Amino acid sequence: MGHCDKFGVPLTAGGGAALAHYDDALDKLLTLRDDPGAAADEAIAQDPRLVMAHVLKGVAHALPADRALLPTARAALAAGRGVASSAATRRGGTERGTGPRSATSREPAAELTARAAAHATATRTRGTRGKVTKRELAHLDALGALVDGRMHEACDRWEQILLDRPDDALAMFAAHQTDHLLGRSTEMRDRVARHLTSIDHGSELEAHYLAMHAFGLQESGEFGPAEEAGRRAVAARPRNGWGVHAVTHVLEMTDRPDEGICWLQGHIDDWARNSSYADHHWCHLARFRMERDEWAEVLRLYDHHMRGQRGNAVAGLVDASSLLWRLELRGVDVGHRWLELVAAWEPHIGDGRSVFDDLHAMMAFVSADRDDHSRHLLTAMHKAAAGSTPEAAAARDVGLPAALALRAFKRGHYDDAIDLLAPVQASNACTGRSRAQRELLSQTYLTAALRCGQNALARVLPNERLAVRR
Repeated sequence: MGHCDKFGVPLTAGGGAALAHYDDALDKLLTLRDDPGAAADEAIAQDPRLVMAHVLKGVAHALPADRALLPTARAALAAGRGVASSAATRRGGTERGTGPRSATSREPAAELTARAAAHATATRTRGTRGKVTKRELAHLDALGALVDGRMHEACDRWEQILLDRPDDALAMFAAHQTDHLLGRSTEMRDRVARHLTSIDHGSELEAHYLAMHAFGLQESGEFGPAEEAGRRAVAARPRNGWGVHAVTHVLEMTDRPDEGICWLQGHIDDWARNSSYADHHWCHLARFRMERDEWAEVLRLYDHHMRGQRGNAVAGLVDASSLLWRLELRGVDVGHRWLELVAAWEPHIGDGRSVFDDLHAMMAFVSADRDDHSRHLLTAMHKAAAGSTPEAAAARDVGLPAALALRAFKRGHYDDAIDLLAPVQASNACTGRSRAQRELLSQTYLTAALRCGQNALARVLPNERLAVRR
């Protein structure tokens, strides 16, 4: 008898206990809560040949674009490929050639370790039923592209999976979140739209797809439909963290801070506890408070919910840098908070995984007068800008000018900052993430114009923001 996940998508191998753990991991991934990777490990412990559990674990560790998590993602990929290779060998009637290769000058020790772990997994589980499907192999290929930083290719591979299985929630979520990392606003909207009509109306899966569609709609400036879809998603599926996030963005982008505060406080159980997006939602709540000039409350939220909770996870560091920079643009003294943030950013200099993240690291370094770190980061960004990939182009065309502009801004060279930021205003979407997050560069541009007396420019720039937010 075949096995399926909670949405009816077939899975190779897996029994009752393994499938229950896999479904739990998938639910945690979709709702942004707890640790989906740990739940995937529970599934793997029950059935090491459940290849999609390896894929899910890899996706959960690769999507944050955090270099510290990549070894785990690579190991999960290697283990999944080991399962697939073992299944193919058994079908061929031989077990030869499945052992781990010895180290060579071209194979890092970490890769050898992952290969050995995959071989051990395959050896322990020979003889279990089922064979890896074409769809599962495609998932492994997509994960491989994501881990290697070929994000556009990963999205293309997940889209091919969705053409055959529009109900493949893992493929949809992974593609949607990667579109978000890339800042592809219309694709966040259109990818879900292409497949949403194939999902049963009123189902749990529809609620998850509605949450993703809502976020894509608001990123495309369609705030009314986005709010409707997001509220439907949250009403249909409690603890729908991405649905809460989508509506939050609508309320921020339409300048409704009072409603935003009520929304987040009213759904605090959906995002504040055991959620991978808790820091980010606290940051949104603080930004709503900023719009009401409640500076003491903003700093309290930072100190109590962001400052001591983020660890060294890059996503938390980005939110911290963003909030402190916004405060300083408003003329608020943030004290010594930049100094401790610099210490948290230090291990990530040279990650080279995200222009967006690099820019937020630069905010911390220049704000704390750490010229040594700024120079080191610029060197790493120059290295990342080499090549012909879309990611390299983003670093070259937007990342480097913006990083230099941030440094010039903090040094009080506002005219230089304007000259560097002006050419990237229309193209900063390639740095990734959301419009609300990328507005920080536009706000820096406006503040520089105000501070250096370019009054004509300062007078018209707010009109751009108002036009987007209507």
